[in-house]
Amino acid sequence: MSDHAAAVLERKRQQLQAALADVERLRTETAMREAEADRLRIQIEVLEEVEKAEDTAEADRQRRRAPRKGRSGGRGGRRARKITLSNAVREAARHLAPPIATGSVRGYIETHYSALAAKTHVGSISGTMRRMHKDGELELVEKGGPGKEATYKLPQPRPGHRADQTTKVAA
Repeated sequence: MSDHAAAVLERKRQQLQAALADVERLRTETAMREAEADRLRIQIEVLEEVEKAEDTAEADRQRRRAPRKGRSGGRGGRRARKITLSNAVREAARHLAPPIATGSVRGYIETHYSALAAKTHVGSISGTMRRMHKDGELELVEKGGPGKEATYKLPQPRPGHRADQTTKVAA
């Protein structure tokens, strides 16, 4: 084989290798585009689900705000008693087994006072429990930290002292 024929064959081989490299690059780009398209489809589905959930939540809020029609059932329009967060935390502390953590109080409030739970954040509960500890209504069992809730318990009554006992004057 002549030098000229060998050079032509070598150029052809290089051209074919370059073409093969281009084909591989295009395959990789196509696969990347398909993966990106799949990712975008998933994001669109998630956004549609979130939008649907927000619409449902807004409809629920509107339904709750709407005045109720109908009879009062012979109760004379009696309204439910409103409870404060502090009172709900006190009640939860009396009913829950120690140690009492923010999460368990949140669960108690959600179970017994859904209207209060809907507008109460865990930080508010935690702050209320810290204040109650400072005021002596709760005792600290274990201090919390990053990612760990503080735990509390009801204080033990002092020997010979009852909180509801009144002082008697000797006659």
